[in-house]
Amino acid sequence: MLAGLEIEANPVRTPVFTQIADQLRFATTFHGAMVVAGDHGTGKRFALATVLSEQELPAHQVVVPPAASPKDLVRLMYEAVHQEDDVFALRDMQDELIDTLSGVPRILVIDGADQLTGQGAEQLHYLHARPQAAWTLVLLGPPETIRAVTVSAGLRGEIIATVEVKHLSGADLHTAVGSLHPIFLLAGADLITLIDQQVCKGRLKNWARFLQAALYVQRQETAAGRDPRPFDVDFTRDVIKHMPDLTPRKRR
Repeated sequence: MLAGLEIEANPVRTPVFTQIADQLRFATTFHGAMVVAGDHGTGKRFALATVLSEQELPAHQVVVPPAASPKDLVRLMYEAVHQEDDVFALRDMQDELIDTLSGVPRILVIDGADQLTGQGAEQLHYLHARPQAAWTLVLLGPPETIRAVTVSAGLRGEIIATVEVKHLSGADLHTAVGSLHPIFLLAGADLITLIDQQVCKGRLKNWARFLQAALYVQRQETAAGRDPRPFDVDFTRDVIKHMPDLTPRKRR
């Protein structure tokens, strides 16, 4: 949750939560691998984290740094699973990791899977394809994740489920935005659609940024002793002034 919204905003459950839960249940049944992919800001990470918290298997997360080597990957996985940061020789860490991942069933999330190198993908395949492996591999990242993980034919063969987290639109968009905070219920449906088309682009994180700015403008008005403003086009313009404009400018 963005700063200042920890208490203000409500967690929003979109239809993709059910898709992730269903596919995860399928993947864990067979200790398989699944991909959860979507553009930045679509809520994929929050949705997956929520689903993981609502199921019984222990889950661990590894964030992949850029250009991580196979040894880096083994070390990060070892630290996540064993909850310790003692670094041993690669072979020792790998052997102990294989042993642990052959015991109690669990889920391991590779966050930023698009950063995997070909060798990193092969290392994941090697660990996941062990005959006694009892863990489910979840590969999380942007749409490019599919291309990154399929550079390894072995890892590609491990994937038995995928979920694409799309931009929100239509009724799903209006339901999600209205659930995020009561302030959005003060705006007309046409205005919500316009804000989404011009600013938020169906991404929940952008709507959270908009909410962050809207509440700031609202508090500034209150601090100045002015009455609350209606959620109209003028209010929307003032809110957008407090949002980042990262549109590349053409050189003249």
